[in-house]
Amino acid sequence: MDFTGEGESLRQRALKRGVIGFRLSPPAVKSLSRDWTQAKSLAAIKELLRTDPAWKRHAKAQLIRVKESLNKDALKDLDLPAEDLAKAGMAITQDDLFFAETAYQRDLKETERAKRERGKAA
Repeated sequence: MDFTGEGESLRQRALKRGVIGFRLSPPAVKSLSRDWTQAKSLAAIKELLRTDPAWKRHAKAQLIRVKESLNKDALKDLDLPAEDLAKAGMAITQDDLFFAETAYQRDLKETERAKRERGKAA
């Protein structure tokens, strides 16, 4: 299916009964391969925090939880280059997720939004 048309983006397509398209999932920290277990990545990050200048400046960040697991949210927030994350066997990925929204659902959302805005103005 060609996702081009007047007033449409390349990521979604308006149909008579709604809209279909693709949305990016939220960023997620994942292992580079099956060889990188959480324990192996944890050990690598501990070593990098001790020795690597790029990681040392983030030593106070909550990268390692008390129960000794990776804090993937903190890793995402660091904005480290992919090469630095790869040293610990990790990468930040996003998936393209398919969605379909009917015209009824879209109209319902717009009606609810308009009601909230009228309530704020009053």
